[in-house]
Amino acid sequence: MGRNTVAKKAEPSNRKSKIENRESALPAIAISSTSVAVKIPAATLRKLIRCVAKAESCRLAQVDLAIVSAEEIALYNRRFLRHLGETDVLSFDLTESELKAKPQAAMAVPGLSIQLIVCGDVAAKQGPLRGLTAEHELMLYIVHGLLHQMGYEDLTVRGRAKMHAREDEILSDFGPGPAFYASKPKTTAKTTVNCRERRGRKEKTKA
Repeated sequence: MGRNTVAKKAEPSNRKSKIENRESALPAIAISSTSVAVKIPAATLRKLIRCVAKAESCRLAQVDLAIVSAEEIALYNRRFLRHLGETDVLSFDLTESELKAKPQAAMAVPGLSIQLIVCGDVAAKQGPLRGLTAEHELMLYIVHGLLHQMGYEDLTVRGRAKMHAREDEILSDFGPGPAFYASKPKTTAKTTVNCRERRGRKEKTKA
């Protein structure tokens, strides 16, 4: 009887510990690369992704990052968006798909599940044209794709300016420096809403 009581008390504690350990390891980041044009250590890319999530107060469950060639991204661009030719970055919100596939796991530790496909060849070509290294340009693509899924848009002049300023601020804080402006831009970081609020406002606007 005493042993049963101890077991019942210990069980919730162990479960909580497992969840806390899992949360501390989030987001789960998978990185693959078939690109020969740009090489960045996986550890650096993981730090960049976590840096964006922290800057935006956004909870990420998992991120799948693929660095591909121009031919590959042109194929994905046509398959998923019906667009012709290569592009710099494709980003997809897989949160709902993960929730349907693994409902218990997704509900236990909620957060966004994002897939990013970035092109090393485009980064190697476009970076030098804008005075950036290929590595710097590729990091910009990663930040850009993440911010899109966190509620930022670049279809309007105001939205594009805000997004570029935020990208510059994050890249400056992370290390490589700004991509669009000569110096680190000043943004209203204190009034920045979290990604869930921003995404909610975006969906209301679309509706």
